[in-house]
This record gives sequence, C-alpha cells and structure tokens, in this order.
Amino acid sequence: SKRDWSHILRQKGWFCFTGLSEEQVAMLEKDYAIYMSKTGRVPVVALRTSEIGYLANAIHSVMK
Repeated sequence: SKRDWSHILRQKGWFCFTGLSEEQVAMLEKDYAIYMSKTGRVPVVALRTSEIGYLANAIHSVMK
C-alpha cells in the first residue's frame, strides 16, 4: 500500500485505528470475515500473531 501507516506505530491501547472507510470495513467483513467497528477500529488484543499477516493482506486488498 502506498498509504502512510506510521500513525499505527504511535497508538497505544487495546484498539488500533486503521483509518479505513465504512465501505472498506464492509468489504473486509464480506470478503474476509474480518470484523471491526464501522469507524475502522481493530481490537488488537484479540489478534493472534499468526493472524496479523492475513489482516494486513486483507486491508491491503480493500485499499486498492
């Protein structure tokens, strides 16, 4: 993705704000069974290390 994701590295806490649109969040739900708030917040405490690559690839896909 050509997007600047540095804001994610500055975040603290249980949730990560992705900056995805409601449409992109809906695509993640429909196409990848990834669920998050409509505002694009991901509960990172619920992620397993083995799932991070899948999430990253799915986000990259809906950003195209």
